[in-house]
Amino acid sequence: MRSQRFRRLRLGIALLATALLDAACFGGQPAAQATTTAGLPTPTALASPRPLLSPLALASPAASPSPGLAPGEQAYTVEAGDTLATIAQKFYNDSGLWRKIYDANKTAIGDNPDAIKAGTQLRIPPKE
Repeated sequence: MRSQRFRRLRLGIALLATALLDAACFGGQPAAQATTTAGLPTPTALASPRPLLSPLALASPAASPSPGLAPGEQAYTVEAGDTLATIAQKFYNDSGLWRKIYDANKTAIGDNPDAIKAGTQLRIPPKE
């Protein structure tokens, strides 16, 4: 009785770990919503098929130009804590080039270059 409970617990932990690893590595949500009375996912809930992602769906947004961008421009979505200087450092390796990004995005940013908001989509012009 005790060893059967232990085996069931090990199986449940293994299935849960697999679901979490799958979600972390492939960005999918764990397929299991149903749980047993012990609080562990059922094997059938974890076995539901999931659509496969193409390599193109996994590419970073900066890797391919977005529609509406000029040749050589990249798109960037402002994250919490970003400043124009930190964004310039990421793209140009020179935080002093922040004004180049600001000039290309005045309509999206507004009159105050220090007031960029997380979630704002910016155009990053080429360095030259």
